[in-house]
Amino acid sequence: MGDKGGDEFIIALERDAGRSLAGEGRGELGRRRPPCTPTVSGALVYAISPHGDLVCVEAAGGKERWRKSFKDDFGGR
Repeated sequence: MGDKGGDEFIIALERDAGRSLAGEGRGELGRRRPPCTPTVSGALVYAISPHGDLVCVEAAGGKERWRKSFKDDFGGR
């Protein structure tokens, strides 16, 4: 996870060379909280923002599959 221009990003790196493969915007950056460590399961990557946005993206290219907001979708605080 990283940040750029006030947005939070999932950053994918090429294993052998360490080059950046993808950096997908995932929502407003929570500066007071540490970023999460994304979870990889098969071909999918799951990450949650400090603001409660849970996203699922494809590991190969970063295409977003789905997104849920704990606040908006489930009434979280």
